[in-house]
Amino acid sequence: MPPSERLITGLCGIPASGKSSLAQEIVRRVNQIGANGGNSEIAIYIGLDGWHLSRSTLAALPDPQEAFTRRGAHWTFSATGYLDFVSKLRVPITDSPIHAPSFSHALKDPVEDDLEVTSSHRVVLIEGLYVFLNIEPWSVAGHLLDERWFLEVDIEVARERLVQRHVKSGVTDNLEDAMLRARDNDMPSTLSWVR
Repeated sequence: MPPSERLITGLCGIPASGKSSLAQEIVRRVNQIGANGGNSEIAIYIGLDGWHLSRSTLAALPDPQEAFTRRGAHWTFSATGYLDFVSKLRVPITDSPIHAPSFSHALKDPVEDDLEVTSSHRVVLIEGLYVFLNIEPWSVAGHLLDERWFLEVDIEVARERLVQRHVKSGVTDNLEDAMLRARDNDMPSTLSWVR
């Protein structure tokens, strides 16, 4: 890439396909290779979860019960906020950092401006379910990416990982509720556009 530009890659896949784990490992290895004795990281991982709508925003929607039940569907994210972030990454690099939200599982809400893309970050890997979804404005952001990677995984393997993650993270209290959430919300939210 020219010195004034970043390489921006989107990594997508169904829930529990291993997107976060793969993205973190890629960024770790790129930073290890690219360090060349320096202290600056050249790559950074950004998770799409930071663009979840906050619980207070979901509560203000016309049907808050459905919004909370379907949290994780593409319409429960700030697609325009994500597009704004990717658009900022496309402009020539300056000394001014670009901020992105993260997601706190303890708070169950996004944390605004928690991540910082600096001028040393030449590679940005963005991971999430909808990083290049073919619905505007997601699709506009998707076309700003240099590369779009889709991580394939067996659906049953992903479903089992998802159920375990729901219980471990406290999204649900038990395996039965976790299985229902995976079946009724998480998988239908994404499988319709993956096929």
